[in-house]
Amino acid sequence: MIEVSVSDSRKIKCILESIAEIVDEATFMFDHNSFKINGSDPSIISKVEVYLNKEFFNKYHVDEPRELGVDMTSLDKIAKRILLNDNVTMRSKSSDNMLEMVLDGGIERKFDASLVELNNNLPRITLDFPVMMEIDTETFRNSIKDLAVVGGSVIFDASQDRMILSSIGETGNAVVTIKNGIDIVKEISVTKSCSARYNISYLMSFLKAGQISDTIRIYFGDKDFPLKLEFLFEHGNMVFYLAPMEY
Repeated sequence: MIEVSVSDSRKIKCILESIAEIVDEATFMFDHNSFKINGSDPSIISKVEVYLNKEFFNKYHVDEPRELGVDMTSLDKIAKRILLNDNVTMRSKSSDNMLEMVLDGGIERKFDASLVELNNNLPRITLDFPVMMEIDTETFRNSIKDLAVVGGSVIFDASQDRMILSSIGETGNAVVTIKNGIDIVKEISVTKSCSARYNISYLMSFLKAGQISDTIRIYFGDKDFPLKLEFLFEHGNMVFYLAPMEY
């Protein structure tokens, strides 16, 4: 029997809706100490991982570790009905083929989300990235929106004291320079200068998760490295990976 509840409805709503932006099906992993989500888009260009410590929840009961394959299209429709004052509960019995979602803001509403066959073929990404920058989430989101005005991809360039984002399109080009030492830059680490190119539409989808954290950690390397975006918050994190594009 699994029964976990969270009162921070804004955060769990954002997490579920952000996953559904890129993933049709996801693996929900419950153990005695944490809840994890793992999924990829059908083309495996992007990947999402979520980690929530049991302390994230106001109730956390897991009899035994269990993995569930969840239809995110079904769950996304339910997540869109989560209201700000709702307590959100997920329940599943070993004999059920559904994940029950209970939204309770004074009036209790129950939904069943479909379970699907598990996909355990997703790649595990363990890399030492040459570049890491932690900056203000809203600033980064606005920078990507600026670059999306002219092109469909973003080139990330990093040197010892700055990161340059650029986009080139048929109507012109756009460049955003983020220098170390300004307030929005919380931390920067560059072991070598790097440059890589990534699809901007995926980035726009990832950044819909921005409201769960005020800061974002950006990791990348040369053209063979994926881009890693990490949102950190109390008792958990949410990570997106994006495969590079050819120059």
